[in-house]
Amino acid sequence: MLTTNFKKPKAKHCKTCGDVLKTMAVSTKLCIRCFRQMAKEKRLLSLARKKEKKANSPSKLRKELDRVFSIHIRKSSADKMGVITCVCCGSRMAWQLAQNMHYNGRAKMNTRWDEENCYAGCMRCNVFLNGNYPAFTRYLLDLKGEKWLKELIRRGEQVRKWKPEDLKNLIEKYTVI
Repeated sequence: MLTTNFKKPKAKHCKTCGDVLKTMAVSTKLCIRCFRQMAKEKRLLSLARKKEKKANSPSKLRKELDRVFSIHIRKSSADKMGVITCVCCGSRMAWQLAQNMHYNGRAKMNTRWDEENCYAGCMRCNVFLNGNYPAFTRYLLDLKGEKWLKELIRRGEQVRKWKPEDLKNLIEKYTVI
């Protein structure tokens, strides 16, 4: 009969909770309960980081700036009673029902948040009549003149890439006003 004198391996303990490990793997340092808890915490931390990155993403910042800038334009165009007059058709409505109309469209980033490019108007002119440009142009020509309007159009043609810091500064500026 052959007998071998193997030493019984020392019991390994979890480095977190101290429980005896039930696995024979050499590299294992955590019990299954602590391993699952650690994995869960890592997932939650990763999700929190992703949410934080998304909150500061350029698209989220642009969306928030659009919102606060629109409120600023509509409120600044309203009278004491909170009523605005559409610059195209002359209809009157509460500032909350009005829209922020852009002479140079929102796709033109250089003038997207330019107060000289934006006026309060009604949904009919802005959406259903696609900006009602004949009436909008007449209004701006009467208000500011042809030279000014050509300069606004020229500024709209210039390309601009906004940095996140610039967007945050504008959000702060128009939120405070």
